[in-house]
Amino acid sequence: MNFWIDVTNTCKSAINTGVPRTVRGIYQILQQYGQVTPLRWDHPSQSYCRLTPTEQRALDGDLSAHPSKFWRPLVRIFNKIDLLSKMEKDDFFVQVEIFQDRRNEWIHQHVSQFKSIAVFHDAIAWTHPELTAPQRRPRFDDYMNSLHAFTHVISISEASGEALRHHWKENHLDASKKITIIPWPTEFPDMAPKSNSSSSLKEILTISTLEQRKNHLRLLHACEKLWSKGLSFKLRVLGKKCPFWGDRVVQEIKRLQDQGRLISWENQVSDEELHAAYQSSYFTIYPSIVEGFGLPILESLWHHRPCICSYTGAIAETAKAGGCLTVDVHSQDAMAEAMESLLTQDALYHQLQSQTESMSFMSWEDYGKKFREVLLS
Repeated sequence: MNFWIDVTNTCKSAINTGVPRTVRGIYQILQQYGQVTPLRWDHPSQSYCRLTPTEQRALDGDLSAHPSKFWRPLVRIFNKIDLLSKMEKDDFFVQVEIFQDRRNEWIHQHVSQFKSIAVFHDAIAWTHPELTAPQRRPRFDDYMNSLHAFTHVISISEASGEALRHHWKENHLDASKKITIIPWPTEFPDMAPKSNSSSSLKEILTISTLEQRKNHLRLLHACEKLWSKGLSFKLRVLGKKCPFWGDRVVQEIKRLQDQGRLISWENQVSDEELHAAYQSSYFTIYPSIVEGFGLPILESLWHHRPCICSYTGAIAETAKAGGCLTVDVHSQDAMAEAMESLLTQDALYHQLQSQTESMSFMSWEDYGKKFREVLLS
């Protein structure tokens, strides 16, 4: 089989968040099953192009790769590819990213001509527009409708799959079209979880992009409440700053730092650095209000670190196996109480930690097998 995979956003810069990591993972597993050609959508020419060497480095996860926009007009001439003439009968077109541009029209017009598979992450821009950055709202309806044209759709959670079916039904599309649920893998290849550090200062870790629905401001206020009570701990924040909301979070972090609070923020880390961050943490907190899945929750549990998170939606679906303390994340008091419990109650902490030790997690090998089953179905 030959695979043509759209990696437009992932190859622009090596961002190490959930969707790009999934794109890279699927790109790698597809290479076990056939020839894989990564593609970038070119907006001016309304066509696909092959990647430049720097874009390929970004796709491969090189965090130092920053493809230049300056050369794109020239690159467009030499790298443009007529995908329709290149694809053969048994080839697959693979779409793992979210697209809200003219690819909608291209997919509506062409994707039914060949085998295709799409991964659907979440419907948050549709279900919670008030928590979504303005630039992510336009044409999201079109994107969700475009997914109906694919041969197969893989949803990362039951909640996301149900939202997609509901959207199709509202738009008079056949909602019985098969959607396969395959959660994101939780694996750090060639790494293994270790026990907690013996440091007397307990570190709480939170990982997510700095955007509105991730709920950092309530978390920071909850931590401030505990610091004011005299509790000693460090909060470590990892996550890319998003244009619409991120500055508010960074300013609040700086305010707390100026007061002498033990808090740090890192904008971008590698997989190795992420693994080390989990290892040095005492527990994690994921205060997000709404998610399509909640990968940092499972990553925390994989590292045998308990996690505080929401008790609703796809997050509750991810947390139901154990190891989590679920709370109302709309309440900074509830989050503060949960953090204080894990910081001060050893029995509760070890109860949750022991639950993680018997849990099983999906590896990339497992994911690849399930992905292949969908391809061959």
